[in-house]
Amino acid sequence: MIRLFRSLGWIGFGPSLLVSVVILAIVGLVWTPFDPNALDFAHRYLPPALPYVTGTDHLGRDLFSRLLLGASTSAAVSGSAVIGALLIGSLLGAISGYFMGWPDRIAMLVMDAILAMPGILLALAIMTVTGPSVAGLIGAMAVTFTPVVFRVVRSTVLSLREKEFIEASRALGNRDFFTIAYHILPNCVAPLTVVGTSLFGSAVLTESALSFLGLGVPPHVPTWGAMLSDGRNIFSQAPWAVIYPGLAISYLLLGVNLTGDRLRDLLDPRVKGHI
Repeated sequence: MIRLFRSLGWIGFGPSLLVSVVILAIVGLVWTPFDPNALDFAHRYLPPALPYVTGTDHLGRDLFSRLLLGASTSAAVSGSAVIGALLIGSLLGAISGYFMGWPDRIAMLVMDAILAMPGILLALAIMTVTGPSVAGLIGAMAVTFTPVVFRVVRSTVLSLREKEFIEASRALGNRDFFTIAYHILPNCVAPLTVVGTSLFGSAVLTESALSFLGLGVPPHVPTWGAMLSDGRNIFSQAPWAVIYPGLAISYLLLGVNLTGDRLRDLLDPRVKGHI
């Protein structure tokens, strides 16, 4: 019984951090103590104290309200980008690894070309063309992360395509796409779960970096990266404008990394029996 509780505690710590961020993001969508974008020049640079528990910025905006709304924006943008990369990368990786031949060569050429450029630079180039927008940011990050998913799925499919159950599916007369959808892709769920968790942490950092540079979401939409960018110019007068967004990003990344490590241990057959 003691071992069971220890195992549950180990499993639950990382996800509990993620769940708390999700709860804060949901709360930020429906309620904030103050209007996150309301300007109040009479209350600029207020230190953390009631009623402004995390202080105010150079425009008198409540930082706690902006942190709540920024949690929903950052989580939604990062999650949408990862989901898009998982869908596109899984489809292309499965087709490339299963059929081989010229589809595989073309797909590998495109993915290698994307990987040849550092991810943040590629996202910067795309955002420079599209301009600051939520859709453009999600698309830029999805394109950046797709090659990672593609390579994982392709390598998994290459190891599965000659297995006995795949040969049995072909012998039964099932179409290739039926075999891919019902026999191959379900076996890619475990590695994709770990990769998706890791990519979510990278997406949070990328979104924060792009928003910090002013190429993320529009300026009126609060995100943690944009709050860091605003706070760097007033750090001497209001250091809390940088500290709290930085802590929020670190908190979320800690939960993502712990969850990813635990999922890897649970889903890896080489260590599953030792947990």
